[in-house]
Amino acid sequence: MNNELIHQKISRYSIETPAKVAAKDESGILSYSEFNARANDIATKLTRLGICKGTIVGVYLPYIKDFAVSAIAVWKVGGIFMPMDDAYPSQRLKYMVENSEASALISCRSLWATNSFTYPADKIIFIDDISEDKNFNYTADVNQDSTAMLLYTSGTTGQPKGVLHTYDMLSHFTDWLDKSVALNSNSKTAILTRFTFVGTVMFMFSTLFKCGTINLAPKFARDDIEFLYQFLQQEKISHAFIPSGLATMLAEDYDITGIAVFAAGENLRNFKAYSKNICLWNCYGSTETGGIMTAKIKGDENPIPIGKPPCDTEIILVDEKFNQVKAGEPSELLVSKNPMSEGYFKLPELTAQKGIKLNGRVWYRTGDLAKCNELGIINLLGRIDNLIKLRGFRIEPGEVEIQVANAVKEINCSNVKNIVVTLKNIRNTDYLVCYYEAEQEIDTNLVKKKIFKSFGRLYDPRSMGKDFFDAAQCQR
Repeated sequence: MNNELIHQKISRYSIETPAKVAAKDESGILSYSEFNARANDIATKLTRLGICKGTIVGVYLPYIKDFAVSAIAVWKVGGIFMPMDDAYPSQRLKYMVENSEASALISCRSLWATNSFTYPADKIIFIDDISEDKNFNYTADVNQDSTAMLLYTSGTTGQPKGVLHTYDMLSHFTDWLDKSVALNSNSKTAILTRFTFVGTVMFMFSTLFKCGTINLAPKFARDDIEFLYQFLQQEKISHAFIPSGLATMLAEDYDITGIAVFAAGENLRNFKAYSKNICLWNCYGSTETGGIMTAKIKGDENPIPIGKPPCDTEIILVDEKFNQVKAGEPSELLVSKNPMSEGYFKLPELTAQKGIKLNGRVWYRTGDLAKCNELGIINLLGRIDNLIKLRGFRIEPGEVEIQVANAVKEINCSNVKNIVVTLKNIRNTDYLVCYYEAEQEIDTNLVKKKIFKSFGRLYDPRSMGKDFFDAAQCQR
């Protein structure tokens, strides 16, 4: 594996292939020369703020290509890059900044003007003020074992949890992805998922690692399946990282021959492919581990597998006492990788709870129920707890049930009881649904609005669907 780090590669590509397009969004393109120059200018400003090796910097930007530029700038000065989702509610962003003790933020004035959490103005770098410093390339004293990223979970089970990733984890992901389907300088990767999603970060920077082009899908393509297909064709996309629900819709209704589609965020459902020669990969991983395994899917598999782990990853299935089980027995999936995250940021007790030592190795407890067939192929069956995974989010039903109960009280509905939130498959698509008992009908639309207000803008329509609850049923 090449020990050259991602920001070092960007600097080299800016000299070797200066006119090559590095990134594209709705506003235009950045060549590798322009990309590197903007990163250098941000790096200069970070240096003036005292940012150096091991210092955490939050990147709080909308869905634009300067997000990638900003991450490279942080790495150029040895900082730790922390992505912040502009769809998160202010209290969640505030917690992330305070918990991480971020020493600086990179943002833009239009987004910051609508923000309601506070941060010292002299510690904010606005990309609106960036010029292009082409004269100096920063080379921080970091290596493969240095910390590169602090990624927070979505926080739907309470407060978000931070996970530290090294440069080595990013390099290994690039190698893993390259072995699945080749990445090179001709690769054009479409990104549709949120910046805080570990898969988004990994796919984005793996493409840049190989001198390819990242293309952030415009809003109309993220909101409409027909426009998405047109976007993929017009931009001549070679690789696409797409939420699982959208991926199956594409595969069913459109000819995506020639595009390597990577689906993630939840289990793929069964589908009948429009074309025979599709290249659709079912991806499985987590914030804590990065990518774990993939399986190439035709659509007629039942059940749809997540495949086998690569050579740097081991998995075992264990019972409640952590004894390894035989093939075919449903049990908890444990993962051990080299490299793997060292645990949760500032949460040693949770780290000890989720990471256990067996056979001389540290294993991460995924919480996923799975089984393995005689060929070593893994199938997911659900969760060993009541956690729900939907559209890439981890959702604690009990927390949502509390919000429903509070919303019901606010609209003065009496005698509502036995509120249960669960996952339901409706017309081959998973939805979050709420069941309840009541003596009278309640205004479910009003309840939804109250819940949206409670959770802020976390459940973005691009990720969760237009309604938080797409179905509600009344049991009498």
